[in-house]
Amino acid sequence: MQEYLYKYLFLNRKMSIPQLGSFFVVNEPAYINEAAGLLFAPRPVINFTAEGTTALPEKGFFDFLAEEMRIDEVTALKEFNTFSDKIRNDLQNNKLALLPGLGRITKGTDDNYFFTAETNLLAILPPIEPGINIRVTQKSTTNQPLNAGETGVIKEMLVEEVVETRSKDNWWIYAIILVAIGTVALLFYYQ
Repeated sequence: MQEYLYKYLFLNRKMSIPQLGSFFVVNEPAYINEAAGLLFAPRPVINFTAEGTTALPEKGFFDFLAEEMRIDEVTALKEFNTFSDKIRNDLQNNKLALLPGLGRITKGTDDNYFFTAETNLLAILPPIEPGINIRVTQKSTTNQPLNAGETGVIKEMLVEEVVETRSKDNWWIYAIILVAIGTVALLFYYQ
């Protein structure tokens, strides 16, 4: 069941579980960690809100589940209810519900739910390391360049890799290797 729910979440960017809350997929923009000298790629981030726990799944949700699981819609509804009941029971009894591949939901002492995403997409999208020379152009939300020390939301980031030319060409090494291979081939052929 979980793999279908994850697929639905990433395709539709929202998924509601009645009496629990809603998951949202939002895009975190690229950012620069100037202290470390790293450029982090934009990435999708999963958020959770327990507000609107009375919200029902979207209109086409059960059609999607039925089609993906190759079962009828009534059976899909029953399996989804069983899955959501298990999550709510885990939260009630253990104060923790694990959603492998997605994260975990914990229940606080004041009956608030807290979500911790499991996946770290930085492992898939590593930052650009300081050894690469980059030139970054930033535009703020007001389309004015950010001055040193200013903070703002970066709407657009243009990254250019600066190509350095070497002062020494090493073409002659390849030429010597080709001449040596040719000489050995000629000696072998005429013996």
